Amino acid sequence: MSSGMQDGPERHGPYQGGQPQENPQQFQQPPYGQPPYGQQQYLPPQYGPPPVAAPRKRRKWPWILLAVFVLIVGMFACTAGGGQEAETTSGAGENTTGAETEEADEESGDFAMGEAAQLGDWVVTVHGTETAATYGEEFFEEQAQGEFVIVDMTVENGGSESTTFDDSALSLIDADGNSHSAGVVLGADSFFLQQINPGNQASGEAVFDVPEGTEPVALEVDDVWSFDDPIRIQLD
Repeated sequence: MSSGMQDGPERHGPYQGGQPQENPQQFQQPPYGQPPYGQQQYLPPQYGPPPVAAPRKRRKWPWILLAVFVLIVGMFACTAGGGQEAETTSGAGENTTGAETEEADEESGDFAMGEAAQLGDWVVTVHGTETAATYGEEFFEEQAQGEFVIVDMTVENGGSESTTFDDSALSLIDADGNSHSAGVVLGADSFFLQQINPGNQASGEAVFDVPEGTEPVALEVDDVWSFDDPIRIQLD
């Protein structure tokens, strides 16, 4: 055609197939599940575990009051019971003391002057006492360091065999509880190694040298060859 013709619209050749050309400025749809370009993906808010409730505090004062009440009641009960028990025990103690006193009197071997007191095979009777500054006959007279307490007595052999009684088995007990041994004296009335046959008896005197003013209260007889307890004969 001649150059004088006006240019018309540009004509393109026939469609050659293939993918159409993309316009870089054309909006593109984001893939499924993804946010549009330029926007952040929305995430649901994250919540922490629910707070744990603080344990409920139990009130302790009712239990404290209850314990105090029980303690007070128990104390009153123990006091009342203890007092009653103490009274009962006291009464029983008085009865026991009385019984023990009577039993002690029976077992103590205390006898009165003039009463026959037996210890093993010996049967001893005290007739009386006296005091003196000297003792003995003319050629055998002895002087007391303090004063002599002379006990007049009789000893009988209540056994079936011959026995020997000696004044070493005798002790004089004074008011202060002191024990005085008998002195060895010679004479017809002495109890020095007296041989006594069964059924026989020997009378004589036991002599004790004691301080002046001593108050004799009892004569104690003890057989060292016997398992029996000593006996006491009251001198007042």
